[in-house]
Amino acid sequence: MKEQITGLFSELTKEEPLSTLESDLTASDSCVLESVSPFFGYYHDGPMAQPEPHVYCVLDGYYSFMEVARAAEAINQSRNCPFDLAVGDLSMGRERCYVMRIKHISHYNEVAGIQFGFMDEGIGFKSRQKKIDSRMTVVRLLKFIYLYPGDNGVYMDAGNPGMGYFVLPAYVEWEEFKPLTSEVKNDTSILYFDAARISSYQNGNIQEMVRIYKEHLTPEMLMAIRDRYHKIMG
Repeated sequence: MKEQITGLFSELTKEEPLSTLESDLTASDSCVLESVSPFFGYYHDGPMAQPEPHVYCVLDGYYSFMEVARAAEAINQSRNCPFDLAVGDLSMGRERCYVMRIKHISHYNEVAGIQFGFMDEGIGFKSRQKKIDSRMTVVRLLKFIYLYPGDNGVYMDAGNPGMGYFVLPAYVEWEEFKPLTSEVKNDTSILYFDAARISSYQNGNIQEMVRIYKEHLTPEMLMAIRDRYHKIMG
């Protein structure tokens, strides 16, 4: 019997360094940012590796999740390898902009073609204004997460074996979550992981969770990390 997969509509908040993608890789000199280190808490602190490209295309205004998702579905119908989409916003100090996040592409030279597809579907992009280099940015994304419900209140991601989730006992603001995660890393024997805050909507209720990324993550590692969060939060 196959394990049941649960899909949750979620808001994910994380922080990572972003840099401006070169103009010859974007459509119509638009503003596109690449994630220098998509799972910064893991790849910055721990083993060096090269994760797949993650890019943020800055939109020319607000578009609903369904507007962007509908356009992405139309574009993916003509692609052999569909890209993965999320929508949200970026915060750099007082600056805030709406974005779509694209991943599951093999190379940055695919970005312009995908953008032109969105433009054909009525989604516009903001023009490039200034260049940034490895600037730490708070990223908030709306997306679906797909997970296997596990034992002892932990969940493994259905598409990425390096990801897992667990429930927090209470909502924590991002500025509180960052030092909380630092304290967890100082106390736990499970070194090197990236953590993001997640709020998921299920059965009419909001569930506060943590997403952990670590290569070769096991449920036992995930439970050890969860226990440290819960102990520190009291």
